[in-house]
Amino acid sequence: MSAVPVLALAATPRDWAARLHRHVADHGGGRIRATVLTAAEALAERYDVLLADDRTSFLSQRLIRSLHDSGRLVVGLYDAADPQGKSDLVDWGVDEALPSDLAPGELLAAIQELLPSRPAERRHPGGQPVAPAAVPAVSRLAGAIVVRGPGGGAGRTEVALGLAAELAITGGSTVLVELDEARASLAPRLGLPPYPNLRAAVDWSRRGAGSARAAVQRADAGLGVLVAGPVPQSLGPAPGDDLAAVLSDVARGADWVVVDAGEAGAPLPIATTVLVGAATPVGAVRLTALLAAQADAAHVVVNRAPASAYRRWEFLDELRRAHTPLSVTTVPEDRNVFDASWRGRPSQRGPFARAMRALAQRIAAERETAA
Repeated sequence: MSAVPVLALAATPRDWAARLHRHVADHGGGRIRATVLTAAEALAERYDVLLADDRTSFLSQRLIRSLHDSGRLVVGLYDAADPQGKSDLVDWGVDEALPSDLAPGELLAAIQELLPSRPAERRHPGGQPVAPAAVPAVSRLAGAIVVRGPGGGAGRTEVALGLAAELAITGGSTVLVELDEARASLAPRLGLPPYPNLRAAVDWSRRGAGSARAAVQRADAGLGVLVAGPVPQSLGPAPGDDLAAVLSDVARGADWVVVDAGEAGAPLPIATTVLVGAATPVGAVRLTALLAAQADAAHVVVNRAPASAYRRWEFLDELRRAHTPLSVTTVPEDRNVFDASWRGRPSQRGPFARAMRALAQRIAAERETAA
């Protein structure tokens, strides 16, 4: 243990952090090693105590358990006028919950009193904490496919659904995960209730209240769906660490995971990427930009492709100037997709379904070859 506690501070808009910085600079009593912005940073840094407050977006029961396992303590700070903040911190399992207006000297004294209570078995024999991963150690999710593309008519969600439905028929148990909360559409598309949803899975995972898999709804034989539900704008997007934990949890027990990720991608490295765009001049620009920015080669789906062979060639030639895709699937306009949406089912016949079947077989063959 250090002569003075080594601290990490979670970034916060409240003034307790700035006051503590000034006090330590003027009077000592502690050493501030880092200000951390994510759970991954909190686990990677070496220190004795993490100071966070009830507004810290990445603070969770899962993170606190990981820090405890590596011999570190967590002190939570709350607004004295908000008893719910203190209650949340206690529920998450912090070692001490203190009012955020506490004088810095008193805060450091409270931390000094806590340090001897740290169980010895939580510490590495060399005295340095060992940080476990915030989520299971998964560098790439085998059998996982992320479907990306702009919203607003490109057909990305329909492609993700069609691909997942085909994999569920031929490849085993499949889960379709909708990450794009701003354009959530899978629940109404499949006639599913909006809850439980992605945000519920994130909340259960953060609080250790259950498995994220419990939020997966059954849509069809072999196909489960984790829908994105309506989220108040005040909450903002779910932190990437939380989404990564949910994806890792959902991936266990499934043969395939298809992620409808919007334009931004997914918070974990994914085995296969599918980019979707509409066969229009604007669609070409957007899809070309996505393809050029893609680190690895991706499969491309050109949705609502024109009947004209020349226009299709012109569109694809423009794409290949940006990057060579693994494959290109052109899908014509298909009335069967419209009819299937009214029945709340994936489209299972017609040119769109045949195209998704061929793409699913291609990706499955790649996975088999890689194995």
